[in-house]
Amino acid sequence: MKCNPFPLLILFLFTACHQGSSVSDVSHNDTISFPNVSLFLQEQLKKMDAPTLYETHNGKSDTTPITTADVQKMLSVFMSPDQGAGQYTRTMLPDSAHHRTIISFEAEGDSVALSRVDVFLDETSRDITQLYLQYFAPGTASQTQLLWKTDSTFTLIQTQDKGQYTSDLQKQTVVWKKP
Repeated sequence: MKCNPFPLLILFLFTACHQGSSVSDVSHNDTISFPNVSLFLQEQLKKMDAPTLYETHNGKSDTTPITTADVQKMLSVFMSPDQGAGQYTRTMLPDSAHHRTIISFEAEGDSVALSRVDVFLDETSRDITQLYLQYFAPGTASQTQLLWKTDSTFTLIQTQDKGQYTSDLQKQTVVWKKP
């Protein structure tokens, strides 16, 4: 019986190519101070002009023009100056497909309400292009997530666990024009 070595060669090359790029090579974990999320959001609010709210609550949608003050109220949970008090583990992940680096900060334990922050940095300019925040209200089954796209839009998702495998979900997206 004749054996075709081609599939074995492909398997060998595939294995050899992936041995050099382990997770430890592309990520770096350590405990560091937390980035100033509140300051970043305050600077973004200064650039906002004519924000519009697109809201979905329990399957119903609505569009409403809102003020920057309304946006500040929506973001109040993330605007506290003491956000990030506690220890976070940092993980850096290069994303060559999108030409960016993702720096993820995850809280150690559940004593910190702001449990996760992912910062998306442009590979060339090193500017923040996106920000993902995850907040768990202490002592409740409430979670708030924020996906911020720099200078253009953000989505706020709030869930409240109601027990018995049900939850209340509210999704709000705000878009604005650059001044």
